Amino acid sequence: MAFGYALRALRRNPVFAVVAALTLGLGIGVNTAIFSSVNAMLFRPMPVQGANRLVVLAVQDKEAEFAHGLSYLDFLDYRGLNTVFEDAVAFTTTVANFHRGSVTDRLWLEAVSGNYFPMLGLNAAQGRLFGPTEERSPELVLSYACWKDRFGGDPSVVGSSVRLNGHDFVIVGVAPEIYHGGVSYIDTEGFVPLKADGLGMNTDRRDSHGFRVLARLKKGVSLREARAAAVVLAASLEKQYSATNAGVHIVAMRETDSRPEPQFEESVPLLAGSAMALVAMLLLIACANIANLLLARASGRTRELAIRAALGASRVQLIRLLLTESLLLALLGLGAGLLLATWITGYFASIRPSVDFHFRMDYSFDWRVLLFTMGVTLLTSLVCGLFPALRVASWDLNPMLKQASGPFGSAKRRLSSLLVIAQVAVSLLMLICTGLFVRGLQQAGRVDLGYQLPDREVFSFNLQHQNYDAAKSQAFLQRLVERVGQLPHVHEVAFARFLPFGGFSSATIYRHDELPVPSRSGQSVMWNVVGPDYFRALGAGVVQGREFSAHDDARSKPVVVVNQALANRIWPGQPALGQRLRINLPSGGGEEREVVGVVKTGKYFSLTEEPRPWFYLPLAQHSATWGGLVVHSDGPQAAIFSEVREEFRKLDPELPVFEVMTLDHLVKDGYVFGPFRMGAQAAAASGMVGLLLAAIGIYGVISYSATERTREIAIRMGLGAGRWDVLAMIMRQGMILIGAGVGIGLAAAYALSSVLRKVIFGISPNDALTFVSVTAALVLVGLLACYLPSRRAASVDPMVALRLD
Repeated sequence: MAFGYALRALRRNPVFAVVAALTLGLGIGVNTAIFSSVNAMLFRPMPVQGANRLVVLAVQDKEAEFAHGLSYLDFLDYRGLNTVFEDAVAFTTTVANFHRGSVTDRLWLEAVSGNYFPMLGLNAAQGRLFGPTEERSPELVLSYACWKDRFGGDPSVVGSSVRLNGHDFVIVGVAPEIYHGGVSYIDTEGFVPLKADGLGMNTDRRDSHGFRVLARLKKGVSLREARAAAVVLAASLEKQYSATNAGVHIVAMRETDSRPEPQFEESVPLLAGSAMALVAMLLLIACANIANLLLARASGRTRELAIRAALGASRVQLIRLLLTESLLLALLGLGAGLLLATWITGYFASIRPSVDFHFRMDYSFDWRVLLFTMGVTLLTSLVCGLFPALRVASWDLNPMLKQASGPFGSAKRRLSSLLVIAQVAVSLLMLICTGLFVRGLQQAGRVDLGYQLPDREVFSFNLQHQNYDAAKSQAFLQRLVERVGQLPHVHEVAFARFLPFGGFSSATIYRHDELPVPSRSGQSVMWNVVGPDYFRALGAGVVQGREFSAHDDARSKPVVVVNQALANRIWPGQPALGQRLRINLPSGGGEEREVVGVVKTGKYFSLTEEPRPWFYLPLAQHSATWGGLVVHSDGPQAAIFSEVREEFRKLDPELPVFEVMTLDHLVKDGYVFGPFRMGAQAAAASGMVGLLLAAIGIYGVISYSATERTREIAIRMGLGAGRWDVLAMIMRQGMILIGAGVGIGLAAAYALSSVLRKVIFGISPNDALTFVSVTAALVLVGLLACYLPSRRAASVDPMVALRLD
């Protein structure tokens, strides 16, 4: 019955119902959308057997300070920990040149150990999946999406052959539709045995740490027990294989905690928590607005409530009626919120970062999202309806039968004022977080990367997958650079094995006067192979000496270019030019090279990294069969893309060219800048919505207060008060509320500084410019929200007001 009464009451005031439902829908929708993103990243388990017991094993060693993959031989040893693990699988993401008929393209594959499908408990959608005895077989299992997209869902493709990297593979089956691969953000197109020919997997070297490892805990075994057993084994392997496993530390974590990569185990949950806290504040502001509206509505319905009480309704029944109205509004808001959340997640899904693989993030609403949304809806109804309901419970309804308006007094205004103060405080906190995120993004854009981004295009390719040997690769790259360099509008063009933020390889280096025995006594340093004019094409500054030229070929003396960080580490206080380095590359052997140039230290992995030593080898002295082309031009980008692609096609019609984009897009829309940009955009959107809601709340309270005080204002004006006096009186009330909210918000923001410091780049959480500018903006908006109802109140005709009263 209470539900029917509430529904009829809202029907009598549709404007109020629509405004309230849309306001709540905004808060519920944004919270649902953000939680859907967090759920996709952190909570949704892999669609495999025993997913809640899956753990990721990774290592930390001298190659890199962050967690990364294991060697295949180490994987076999950890797989043998059958006291804590049921089983373990190894896999790695790779890309292969794909040929079928007249089609030439690339496939993103997972090269997997033979027990991969059995351990994960997967069954084929078509055909079969390979097993432990087929780890060397040239077999391909297509993903369901690839089967549908590339092969039209034709069942007859099972049993047919395709060529991967020049080798024949038989399509033996199709993976289940729900499974997209072992990496949460990659939509894998196929699966192949990791020891099959043509893949180039290093499975016989303990220092080749390129395999992801998934293990399933035995029932009843905790993650702590598994970590302890893994640490003991790591110590044993270090003693047994000191040349390769010295300083190799094992890391074990839940599979959901390893997303998107193991090195982000701590930062991603912190960012997700910050995002959820931000949108929760937005919902609080919306709830405060609705609570004030409901309180004002209840005050205007006191005669109705008094009549209900006179007819026998108890206070509990009246409170239940008001709470039911609040719940009904929340349910209406739920409908609007789900529509908004669907639109927001659709927008998220449309965002494509600058990566070559098929990026995937499943934002669909599962039971966790729906349960969260229902919980938020119920909580919202309680928060919105509790204050007005309790306030009604404190009223003496009997005298109100004699009057049409609500109870006049300061108690009700105090409650509304407290809600406004809370709104302003939360809004200011949100806006400060928004300002810090935006300032952090601006600061990230000012970071000196060591090279220039504008007017540069990049093109990636892989000659190795076309079975080019070293000599053929050198000839191809030389012709390609010459031809592209002759195109109109092209100033410089150069080759690099690794494009900026595109990967790394490590080598061990020694000063020329150091003996490389034992090998672990050297320094592990990242390196790259680049062609002539690379630094000029990239706009990177050569601090000393020169960069590589066409004369640095196989017949000339071995040379090397180092960055400032490496020069300062190896020869502190000495000139680096003319010094000699002994370099042991992963491929084996070692040679001395003379330093001919020093370049500025750039950013290679992240914006927050410390100056990292790096060196470069000339392409003509160290062959490379894959990499990218950097083109510096001043012409239309579309024309440059087309013309350079055409030069690739003329040299090799079957060579796929990928990651064709501007260098600016590669860097700023990639994994380095992407999180900063998305965080700033989300924070800015939430902050602006929060500011709007706060302004509406301030306006509503001041407007309602001015209406309630119409008689008082008329009497004051009748006694001689001028319009400016009335305006100042009403404005003063609003500014007191804003001032109290600002004070609380500033204190809360300062208290959260230790948390904000971990998620905001390059800006102090107590950044004075952000605090001052955001506070000024909120105060100005608050002044405007106060001024409009104050001016209306000051314009009242006292005679008309007294007559109406």
